[in-house]
Amino acid sequence: MINSIKKDTFLKHYAIYFTGSMLVAALNYFFYPILSRMLSPSDFGDVQVFISLITQAGILFGAFTIVAVNVTANTEDPNERNAILTELQRTCFWIIGAVSVMFVSFHL
Repeated sequence: MINSIKKDTFLKHYAIYFTGSMLVAALNYFFYPILSRMLSPSDFGDVQVFISLITQAGILFGAFTIVAVNVTANTEDPNERNAILTELQRTCFWIIGAVSVMFVSFHL
């Protein structure tokens, strides 16, 4: 039984993923106390705003990724698929540009 568990590729990949996730979580746990001691309260707030914006953008881009995978998997015609993905990419770049302009304009 133990040998079959050791040979299971799913469990090997899961163990690697789990170890990486725990390492990132530990680094994040130690990141904030160190950062809060190094920065002034206003600078720490600026960093937190930046991290919050990046996290929110990650959620939005994750949604775009899911839509792109769905379009790629379910659209038979390559020309139609490419047109949809090009428009999705264009929309994503416009959103990135708008958020970047807003972010820069608030910090000037």
